[in-house]
Amino acid sequence: MYEAYKERIHKIDNLEVINKRHEEVKVLIKMAEKSINSPLSCSVGRLFDGVSSLLGVREIVEYEGQAAIELEQIIDEADAIASYSYEIVLASSRYIVDILPMIREIVEDIIRGEKKSIISKRFHDTLITICEDVCGRIRKQNKINEVVLSGGVFQNKYLLKNIKERLVSKKFKVYTHSKVPTNDGGISLGQAVIGAFKYKQHSAI
Repeated sequence: MYEAYKERIHKIDNLEVINKRHEEVKVLIKMAEKSINSPLSCSVGRLFDGVSSLLGVREIVEYEGQAAIELEQIIDEADAIASYSYEIVLASSRYIVDILPMIREIVEDIIRGEKKSIISKRFHDTLITICEDVCGRIRKQNKINEVVLSGGVFQNKYLLKNIKERLVSKKFKVYTHSKVPTNDGGISLGQAVIGAFKYKQHSAI
């Protein structure tokens, strides 16, 4: 929110999460302005947390992934609606996705009184479109046709199903988890494998 609006965030009216927690929001804005305990994050999970909070679906989580789970659960799959806006820029040979236009449009939808189920679907569909877009650009640039869908966000069945279907329809070879967890459990296993490999190397010396 702060990155999307900067000082204009104080002028946003009719946004429940800000009005309800006005004093807390003021402190958070000051922290963001001074970069105090507010590191940048590239985690899609934190994006789910933020959108879930904006919608009033889940502001305080009691377990990992709760906000994302509840946001997925309210999707209205019946409606075919347009995705939100975003931009992709190429910087230092990496594609950077700018989701600030999406955040602004989500806020506009909330203020207009759009249904949470519709906003959730538009949000999810935007992430699906972003994945398809980025994969297409990487394939065109690097001639890579294989895609691995991994990470905690792919516990989200709606995202996993629709991203895989989109990519397969574009003739990508798509890999998904079958035996190893896609979330932190998979990371733990990977760390154990690397640790065992380094131990064997050290023992062989």
